[in-house]
Amino acid sequence: MQDDQVVMGAEICIENFSMETVEAAPVIKIGEQLIQFGVQTFEPFEKRTLKKTFVLPEPKLWSPEEPVLYEAIFQLETDECRKNFGVRTFSYDTQGFYLNGESYELRGVCEHQDFAGVGVALNQDLVDYKVKTMKEMGVNAWRSAHHFASEALLDACDRFGILLMNENRLLESTPWRVADLEKMVRRSRMHASMAFWSAANEEVIGNTDLGSRIASRLVTCIKQNNYESLVVSAELLNPAGVVNENYLANYDVLGVNYPEADAMGPGAIKIKEQYPKLPIMSTESASYFSTRGIYRDDEERCQCSNFGSLFSMILPGKRQSDDPGAGGTARPEKVMTYLAEHSYMGGVFLWTAFDYYGEPSPFGWPAISSQFGIADLCGFSKDYYYYYQAFWSKEPVIHIMPHWNEEGLEIDDQGMVTVRVFSNASDVELFVNGKSCGKKGIAGCIANWKVPYEAGKISAVVYEKNRPIAEAGVETSSTIHSVKSEKIYEGKEYCLYKLEGVDDQQRPVPTADNKLSLCVQNGEIIGVANGDPINHDSYSLECVRLFQGKALVIVRTDKEVQLEADIQE
Repeated sequence: MQDDQVVMGAEICIENFSMETVEAAPVIKIGEQLIQFGVQTFEPFEKRTLKKTFVLPEPKLWSPEEPVLYEAIFQLETDECRKNFGVRTFSYDTQGFYLNGESYELRGVCEHQDFAGVGVALNQDLVDYKVKTMKEMGVNAWRSAHHFASEALLDACDRFGILLMNENRLLESTPWRVADLEKMVRRSRMHASMAFWSAANEEVIGNTDLGSRIASRLVTCIKQNNYESLVVSAELLNPAGVVNENYLANYDVLGVNYPEADAMGPGAIKIKEQYPKLPIMSTESASYFSTRGIYRDDEERCQCSNFGSLFSMILPGKRQSDDPGAGGTARPEKVMTYLAEHSYMGGVFLWTAFDYYGEPSPFGWPAISSQFGIADLCGFSKDYYYYYQAFWSKEPVIHIMPHWNEEGLEIDDQGMVTVRVFSNASDVELFVNGKSCGKKGIAGCIANWKVPYEAGKISAVVYEKNRPIAEAGVETSSTIHSVKSEKIYEGKEYCLYKLEGVDDQQRPVPTADNKLSLCVQNGEIIGVANGDPINHDSYSLECVRLFQGKALVIVRTDKEVQLEADIQE
């Protein structure tokens, strides 16, 4: 690759399905350029792959910041196929990841393939909504955990500018599994976003000789069908940092999960010390418990405080804050500190972008969903969404938590409540009902206060060089009076609406849990949800209950929709 041109390879596979000998002259069109393969003769039922190199002048490189796509048109006299592609290079060494020859930090999320109200029946619009939501947080990478990426996800990552880690999940080399993998690799290989293939995730036979033999078969399959993507594994660490050299030799990069976590100890650091020439990346981090809109732990309701839960994924019941697994595998602050101190890990893939159905943690039944998400099941952002955004956004970010309704707060014996601000500014000043609580420097995108609870309004102003640049605030509200409907995403076929309870002064009621009846004109409701991790309501497309003041409605339409929500109780 040079600044003014790039040498590229083209392949076209042609199969003659007839009983006759056929002549064909395949061509590929890219803009004004025509790549010709000449007249080819195909015997009956012959299948042949043709290859050719060509020069693309003055290429515009694909990146998350500028996701430029080209269209290639493959043509025969009787057939045509159109494919988008991007011009980019990927590499990885002991210092991290490189995109188009430049060092590049991966700001990634891991994500399951389901969504609120529809399960795994996602279409392009819903996938686009999910990707767009994380892109706005500053995400530039996505791990399809633990599933093959759908065509909709591949397409969304290409267009929005997201580097994709596609995942095989199972370290298994049975004939049907290898055939399945080959099909998935071939399907995804031309997508601009396809940066990594993960051969497996946390398999117990990883880092063993048996695992090495299986991995060799899988990696060979990937590399025979995809010449560009880097192949990694996603391994669960052990505190001693013990690995199998034969197993590691199969991969371009060793992926390790939760290198920052206390439960894993110094495992990742020990691997780096023992194998200084081994490229290592962080393939899974955080697993931080939080329930949207919740600021105190509640075991009965299976709710975790956004300030940091004292429930543990390792030990039963409420723990001390420094007990193993308290609050999740690792707090976001620890994840970002580890990243800053170990940049050779390439970045992070946070677990997870959204809550997902199943794998309830830290609670079992009656919980029905995970609580690891940076956003809830509906895609409504939790507080730490803005923490990551503060690190990854170039624009000013400010977010204040908690809400300011007394019934939802953790107030101590002295009447004090914690207030937290996330921002990428240098300083912040907190006000309670217009009275300043002092100005603080912002360290690691966070500032904290303990203030007496006083109904009214809390607000924060952030400064750069003593100049105010942004502010945010929340007010105490009264009881719910009506429901505000807001279209938060408009796709080609589906629209997503946020319903929010408001009081008689149109202030959000963050603790409202009223049941709503739904009516839509010029559309069809196909899914509803509210993000409650123990939502056992009978499923209906005619009603939905608010959870912490919000609910989601998914509508299929090709017209202007009128969605009405009335309070039932």
